[in-house]
Amino acid sequence: MQLRRLYLRYFPPALRLEYVHSDGQVGLKTIDLPHLCAESNIALAAQQLIDQERLLTKAAESKLKELLHRLVDKHIVLASQQQSSAYRMHSTLYPHQLPMTNMACSKSAKLVATSSYDKTIRLLRPFDAPCVVNSSSLSNKHCEKEIATLSGHEGVVFSLAFNAPHATRLLSVDALEAAPWMDLLSCGTWKPRQSVILSLAILPRCRA
Repeated sequence: MQLRRLYLRYFPPALRLEYVHSDGQVGLKTIDLPHLCAESNIALAAQQLIDQERLLTKAAESKLKELLHRLVDKHIVLASQQQSSAYRMHSTLYPHQLPMTNMACSKSAKLVATSSYDKTIRLLRPFDAPCVVNSSSLSNKHCEKEIATLSGHEGVVFSLAFNAPHATRLLSVDALEAAPWMDLLSCGTWKPRQSVILSLAILPRCRA
């Protein structure tokens, strides 16, 4: 068999080899390149392909490197276009005067809880338009981005977690062993151990 031509397949990335059999029949072989990226060493990748594929010889090395560079450049351009169109800064929020320690989001990110060294938890709705509020009650649907301040911790609040996927309950822990469990309308306190809790998680099927 003898190599006749090299092609690129951009999506998903692959190298295509057109070759000729001894009887004159033309064949096509595809080598997938799923791990080729901007950080790849093109010279090393080309050498590895030559070592692994007998159709590729040293004579094709220069062309092979050119095609691999073209493939990487194409994916870099596509990635930059997708990032610029898909992501943008929505807003910057400063819910606490002291440094934050943690945050938790509902599945849709419509409800966000933040904790801080000020021993409080702030509940935010980052995508709601700001408006004047007269109450911090969660039952008030007409509220600004900060909809409530939850207090009661005697130590720094280190960790937060919503129950998934509904985000109707919030579990938090502080440096003094307490773990208040709040259904966002009423509260309870759970003390599972005698040591400090630094992190927590709620299983998706948890009914507590």
